[in-house]
Parts: sequence; C-alpha cells; structure tokens
Amino acid sequence: MGRLFWKFFIAFWLALLLTAGLAGSLVWLSHAQENETHTDPFTREQLTIVASILRTAGGDSLRQMLPSWTHRGRPTPIFVVDAHGQELMNRPLPPEKLAQARRLADLNQPESAARWLPTRDGETYLVFVHATDAHRPPFDGIFSLGGRHQPPSAPPPYRPHVPWRHIVAGLLVSLGFSVVLAWYVVSPIRQLRQAVKSVAAGQLDTRVSPRMGRRRDELGELGQDFDAMTQQLETLIGAQRRLLHDVSHELRSPLARLHVAIGLIAQTPDKLPTMLTRLEREIGRLDTLVGEVLTLARLESGMPHAPAEAFDGVALLEDLLADAQFEAEAQGLSLCYQGATEAPLHGQPALLARAFENVIRNAIKYSPAHGVVTIESHLDRHCRSWVVSVSDTGDGVPEDTLPLIFRAFYRGSPPPPRPDAPPSPSASNPAGYGLGLAIAERALATHGGTMHAKNRPEGGLVVVMRVPLAGR
Repeated sequence: MGRLFWKFFIAFWLALLLTAGLAGSLVWLSHAQENETHTDPFTREQLTIVASILRTAGGDSLRQMLPSWTHRGRPTPIFVVDAHGQELMNRPLPPEKLAQARRLADLNQPESAARWLPTRDGETYLVFVHATDAHRPPFDGIFSLGGRHQPPSAPPPYRPHVPWRHIVAGLLVSLGFSVVLAWYVVSPIRQLRQAVKSVAAGQLDTRVSPRMGRRRDELGELGQDFDAMTQQLETLIGAQRRLLHDVSHELRSPLARLHVAIGLIAQTPDKLPTMLTRLEREIGRLDTLVGEVLTLARLESGMPHAPAEAFDGVALLEDLLADAQFEAEAQGLSLCYQGATEAPLHGQPALLARAFENVIRNAIKYSPAHGVVTIESHLDRHCRSWVVSVSDTGDGVPEDTLPLIFRAFYRGSPPPPRPDAPPSPSASNPAGYGLGLAIAERALATHGGTMHAKNRPEGGLVVVMRVPLAGR
C-alpha cells in the first residue's frame, strides 16, 4: 500500500470521525437540554397531582402531604415555591436553580419540568422538579402515601452518561468504511501504474479496462482512454515495423541491380553507356520509392503538410482529368466524367489531388485496351459530403483481397481473365510499389473522408471516395 492509500484512508477516516463527533455532540447537547426542560411520564403525573391538590386543598394541605411521598425509599424531587421565594417544605434551594426553574416555567410548555400553578385562594406557586432528577426510571406502583417520613436529602450529582459502546462501534465502522473507500479509489490507480510500466517495457498489448471491472466513473473512463492510447500505439508501431520491413524488401531489388550494373561496368567497360542508362533508371526508381515512402510516413504520423485552404473540388478534379487524358489516349483508353459542377472543400488541394491522381492512374493502368475509365461525382446533401467514384473495365480484384488493396506495399495478383474479356497488357507484370492506394486512403482520412472499393457486376473495379464539404 503506497502513500496515496494512506493519505486517502486518513482523510476519509478523519472526515468521518469529525462528522460523527459533531453530530453526536449536537445530539448529546440537545438530549441534555431536553433533560433539563422535559420530564418523564411518572414525574408529569406527580406534577398533575400536585396541581390538583393546590387548586382544591391549597398550599397547607400540600405541605402536609409532601413529606409522605416517596419513590423507592427516597423523597419526591418536587419543589413548591410561593410568591415570596419560600419553599413549601423549607428545603434549601440554590439561587441559580430557582432562577432556572422560573425561566422554564415562563416557557409554559406542557412537558416542562417547571410550572406556575394558581390556587383557589388566588396565590400562585412555582412547582418544579429538580433538573438532575427529571428523568427517573418508571415507577412500579403509584405514589407511596402514608409511608414513614424521611428527612429530605439532596439529590445525587448529575453525571453525564458517555455511550462508550456506540463510540467504539462508530470507530470500527468508520475504520472499515475508510479502508474500503481508500482501496476503491487507489486500486485502479495502482493498476494503471503497473500497465504503464508494462507498456514502457514494450508490452503494447497491455489493457487495463478488464482489470477495473465495470467501473463507470472517471477512473474507468481513464482506463478506457489508456486502452485506446495503447491500441493506437500498437497500431502505429506495428505499421512502422511493417513499413520498415516492406521498405527494406523493396529497396533490396534495385540496390542489387545497381550492384550488378556496377560489376558489369568494371568487367566490361565498353558497356558503360548502356549501364549508365540502367543506373539512371534504377536511381529514378529508388527516388520514386523513397518519395512515396516519405509521403506515406508523413500521412500515417499526422505530420502537418501545407496550410488548409478553401477550394473547389470539381475544378481540381477536372484539371487532373485533363492531364490523365493524355496517358489514357496513349494506351487506347477513354476517360468519361459526369456529375457535380461544384464542390466547395476545405483542406490541402495538393494532397487531395495526389489521392485522386493515384486512383485514376491505377484505373488506367489496369484497364484493357479500348476500355473506358468512368469518373462520377455527386453531392450527398444528407451527409454533407462530396462522393467521387472511379470505375475501370479491367479484371477486378478477388473478393477476399479487397480489404487488402489499401495496405502499403500490397500487390496482389489479378484474378484469371474472363473468357470473353480481352487480356490486360499490364496484368502479367503490374508496375508500381503498392503505395498509390495506401497514400490515397491516408490522404482522404486526413481530410476526414473515407474510401472503399468493390467489384462491378459487369467487370472491373470501382473505387468510391467520400470527402466532407466545407463548413461541415
């Protein structure tokens, strides 16, 4: 148990003790005050009898009867004082007790321990019960009349009763409650601390929510946020490791060809012009690969690119189509665009143009000769987005590999050509590094968009891109 546990435990326990002590003190003081101002049923019955005797027989008769009233062998605690301050039995009274009795009688409460009682001859007496004897045990019989007279004796001193059993029970209950509450607060923090140590040691699959149970408080939300963080870390580091592995694999082939070309130059100097051309081509491929990898790495890491700005998506797409038309005509293809005339967007035009260009070039590359690449767009008013679809007339992609085509360096082999479809010139040896669609997917995600692909029933692949409109 760490220091935080003891801090919470002591704080909770002191708070409970102070609260219970204050509440108990208030109740005890209130009870003590009630003892001074109220009487029990037995004493009230005595006061009622005294009042009846005063009204009917007068003070002299009461003076004769009071000495014979006893309660369990002790004189009655009732005192009767006339208007001159003289006690009926000539018993000594402290001035402060007499003043207190007068104040209580002035309150005129039904259950008060002091009352003003008038007699039939017009006199008024102050009748009260000694405050320390206001609460006696219930009387077994009624008054003992005619008993042997005993000289008056002073009542025993009042000793407040301290409820030790209640105090000990309260201490034990508060102790147990404080331990449970402190453990309830500190336990998830300790679990988070252990999980952080595990993640720091490289165990990125560590999750803390299952250990916390079904907590729905702030600590439970903190555990869920921690799990989301570790999940994201595991995804990013896993992607980084895959990227490094794939990059090293892709770099191995051109580097090997460079070594071969350099060896051939050393062995046959007369092939230098041819080998220089070969070296230039391989270096260009390396430069392209490194550029694609850097672009993908910036997109996956969330590094900022150019500042965001407002632009028209349709105008951007039309400029790309004008450039792609030359490449399509060189391969005997045709491009067809139809759809929206305006799409207000806000973001990075160059990055979004890169995504559209990669998808369109991919459709051109995998379409057969005399095929058609169709680009359609429309505004989805309900979702406040611009939807662009690019369809080709190639052989499509196997259904089980559709979710994989947006993964970096994935280059799946195309399905067998249909008997009635013309062969694709690029199907046997697809060019590229498998980064075009991955970069396009990350670029759309940077703008808050989505991207998915599906096979067309009539043949070919359609890639659907959705970009949020400006002001969404």
